[in-house]
Amino acid sequence: MAKLPPRTEGQSGKVKVRIIEFEMEGSDLSLQESLKSIAAALSRPNLASPPRSTARIESNKTGAPVHNGDSIPDEELEDVEYLDDAPPMETSAPIITRRPRKPSKPAAPNLVAIRFDDVNPTFTDFVADRDPKNDMQKYLCAAYWLKIHKDVHEVSIDHIYTAYRSQSWALPAKAVQPMRELAATRDGRFSKGVERGHYSINHIGEGWVTTKMGRGA
Repeated sequence: MAKLPPRTEGQSGKVKVRIIEFEMEGSDLSLQESLKSIAAALSRPNLASPPRSTARIESNKTGAPVHNGDSIPDEELEDVEYLDDAPPMETSAPIITRRPRKPSKPAAPNLVAIRFDDVNPTFTDFVADRDPKNDMQKYLCAAYWLKIHKDVHEVSIDHIYTAYRSQSWALPAKAVQPMRELAATRDGRFSKGVERGHYSINHIGEGWVTTKMGRGA
């Protein structure tokens, strides 16, 4: 342990002198007890309690910062940013613009290798006798004639297109729609074929062509 250097003469220092004067009255026994208590109190080490922090912030702002137990002057608080009072950050999701999907254009129908004028009755004579009034009746005539006279039991839009071309008829804008409506439950004169996109005229459709269509019907 390092020793302190000896003091030179005339060097200043600190000296504490404590003079205590007591004045008591009482019997010998009580005075003896009092002196013992005083002696015990004086012999105890002087334990100083830690100073109570009195630092406080003279500000009406909530959440004012305190550094190392010291208060910050009001003029400095004006430059302090308070996180509690800061407005929440708004994050916007990226806007994704999608192009409208273009409706798929149906494939153009093709001619099938079937003649419509090499049997009796020809398709021209048959439709002249049946006298179809609309596209659904024309589809029924084409499907019936192909089934009875060409042994084609399931027709596609290509068969209907070839039949229309033989009569110089114009297909409707949605050429498959009449076939779907004829196969729907509310109509039921067509049935869905085994192959996709193919339909067959059933007995209800055949009865319609033979009994409810014609010039005399």
